[in-house]
Amino acid sequence: MGRWLFAVLVLLVFSPLSALAQNSQSISFPIKLNNGEREIKAVVFTPNGGKPAPGVLVLHTATATGVHEQEDEDYARALAKQGFVAVVPDYVILGKRRWNRGIQAALRQVAQGVAKLPEVAGKPVGIVGFSLGSTGLMASAVTPAIKAVVIYYGAYDPFAVKTELRRPPAGTIVPLDDAVAGDVGAATLLLHGEKDDEIPASQAAQMHKKLKEFGKTSKLVTYPNAYHRFDRGHDGKSKYYYEVDAKARDDAFQRTVAWLKQYLGQ
Repeated sequence: MGRWLFAVLVLLVFSPLSALAQNSQSISFPIKLNNGEREIKAVVFTPNGGKPAPGVLVLHTATATGVHEQEDEDYARALAKQGFVAVVPDYVILGKRRWNRGIQAALRQVAQGVAKLPEVAGKPVGIVGFSLGSTGLMASAVTPAIKAVVIYYGAYDPFAVKTELRRPPAGTIVPLDDAVAGDVGAATLLLHGEKDDEIPASQAAQMHKKLKEFGKTSKLVTYPNAYHRFDRGHDGKSKYYYEVDAKARDDAFQRTVAWLKQYLGQ
């Protein structure tokens, strides 16, 4: 019995069927920028069934290296279980200048690449962004394929609330700018904690108001007892207060799935 059980475990771990059951793969998207060609690495999670499904980019928070966090991959897995092709790109490729047209151009090309994946096959594309992932709003402003955007505790104008940041040279844009909000073509869901001491909930309210002024589809949901990173908790290094709010986390995910299903046509 012991040898039989060992053999079964070996088959489960090493068989091709086991590998397929994981439903994930690492890929790269070639992109072209003004300063040359780059490559954005990503992990793709696909739902069971083998049929094409809407694609969703999961955009990580600001990190020291730009590499996506484990939480983002876990979130993408959860989206795949809901029937989406979830793509986690390592999109911060231009050093410390995180707010610039280069990231917008890169994400536009990644979104176009996602739409061409055989697993997506031209179906609509959505974005779920966390904090810095609010750059997804900028990408949606120039990418018709993006039909739905969800932003968790987004930084819509970090230079207005973080005194240590200096606004980069002319040409830098942020989601709150008219040039972005006026061109957003995706239905946008904004999720924010009212106790957020890093990016105040007032910024989310301003973003929602700006989108509405331009006649865009937008919904704002705030959580009274939630802080920044209310779905993840402390990252071990920030000076801001982070705490998991399980109720807000679960409600936000349910709203996200419903929003994506509504506007991506699943």
